[in-house]
Amino acid sequence: MAGEQMLAEKIDEPIIRMGKEFLKRLRKRIKIQSAFWIAVDDGKLKLWIVSPQMDTLGPRRLFDRTQEVLGRSPSISYPQAQFPLTLTRIGFLSPSDPFIGEAILHRQVNEFANFSPDDSFFYVIVGNS
Repeated sequence: MAGEQMLAEKIDEPIIRMGKEFLKRLRKRIKIQSAFWIAVDDGKLKLWIVSPQMDTLGPRRLFDRTQEVLGRSPSISYPQAQFPLTLTRIGFLSPSDPFIGEAILHRQVNEFANFSPDDSFFYVIVGNS
């Protein structure tokens, strides 16, 4: 409705654990440099995965590999998580994508699209890039 303000989903411990478990499984199929949760325009959290393979394989093949990981269980979820992790909650970025700089800036100054500090979480990925 016009005039209604959309509330963004918040990062909490079950969401962080769910993402960590998923990334652990996905790293066996895809090279990952980093990953982060951030609320998108509709206020829903999305797990963005930064992979150099975005430039070589393209998004279709990365999503196919992601679906293979999710296919072992249709979604990945944790008790008390706000939502299950499905393909609609995942996005891929090239390491050179300008959105990454905006996300990091958001994390540093918390002024990206009026979101609070609770609207993002960054995973540090070591080795596998």
